[in-house]
Amino acid sequence: GLKPLLRREYEVFNARKAGSAKQATVVIRADRETKTGCVQEVIKACQETGFEKFALRAKQQTAVTLKKT
Repeated sequence: GLKPLLRREYEVFNARKAGSAKQATVVIRADRETKTGCVQEVIKACQETGFEKFALRAKQQTAVTLKKT
């Protein structure tokens, strides 16, 4: 279901300025525990749509613990 959304974004970028989608940087954010294969699939879908530049971000949320008083 990602490709139709990517195509729409690609068209929006290019409508603003011809070829601008190829200059856009797609930021892919994932939890540190996300499997590499999932991220690679997202990158592949972006490339198939026409995007060429990527920035990867990973973050792991820290668990909130409650202390008994």
